[in-house]
Amino acid sequence: FKSDQDCQIYDELAIWSRTLSEEEVKKLYNNGHGSEIYLANPLAAKSLAELRKIIRESPDAEGRYEAVRAAATKGEEATQLLIETLSDKSPGVGYGAAQSLGERGDASLDLALGLLKHKDKQQRTLGTIMLKHIGKKASPAVTVPALVKCLKDEHFDVRMNAADALAVLGDWAEAAVPALIEAASDEEWWVRREACMALASINTPEVRRAMIDIVTAERHAALGWQDKTVFMKHVNRDTELQDELAHAYGKWLLKKKGYINTFAARGTFGSGIKGLERLVKEKTPIPNDVAENIRRVLADKESALWPVDEKARKRLEAILKSMDAAKGEK
Repeated sequence: FKSDQDCQIYDELAIWSRTLSEEEVKKLYNNGHGSEIYLANPLAAKSLAELRKIIRESPDAEGRYEAVRAAATKGEEATQLLIETLSDKSPGVGYGAAQSLGERGDASLDLALGLLKHKDKQQRTLGTIMLKHIGKKASPAVTVPALVKCLKDEHFDVRMNAADALAVLGDWAEAAVPALIEAASDEEWWVRREACMALASINTPEVRRAMIDIVTAERHAALGWQDKTVFMKHVNRDTELQDELAHAYGKWLLKKKGYINTFAARGTFGSGIKGLERLVKEKTPIPNDVAENIRRVLADKESALWPVDEKARKRLEAILKSMDAAKGEK
């Protein structure tokens, strides 16, 4: 898509064939954490026997998935079929079965815990997905230790989905904080990201301090924190913590060479500008490419990640001036 002034990138663009209601828009938007909107399942009217035939014989994975979701509405009589479908050759179809079973709550807990011990990595992954959808319908005293153990699994999908399941539990998963902090440095980016999202769902001083180190190590894995309204409310009450976070952002920028707009990295708890101001004050050497990016933004040749109002412009100009002065001293 191209505007009159610039080339824009749209993430997760969706085009709807009808006008969405205000309530549907809220569910979809909600910072990306709203409930999913499902269109009417075309297979919903079919009998369980018909759905079983589709699931077992159809070569179309999407069709099998729709049949699984339709079978989930048939009550207890569909339970065995859903359990059998966990072994479907398509991971997406198996996911649908795991989700459907998990949505039944505590009744599926033993099955989910059993899957976590399975030899097959895909089955262990489905166990974590079931626990995600069981959520707070089961005792955290049982589910949290099981998910924490999964954070050490050899397969990254199991680790990633275990962290995702812990995020659903929020403060109920407080006992998992040490393991999640460790997972935030996992070798796989997706695991690190989900661990950060889970931490952001747990509002404790320990978590709020840990996020500073995580931002310093890798800002991108921590981006999800910006959308956690309740979590950020606590951060925004702590001026000292906000300053430390801004400093962490600034230090992170020093690690990335030539990364477009990194100096403008922003979050509701502090921005790259504030972090750079502190670095300048401390006379920390700042790479030339950061200065070049600032010049490009000030010359309207580069789009910043935040509105460049007059106040922001003056702050950027002051940073440039200080950087040039420091360079002259050398």
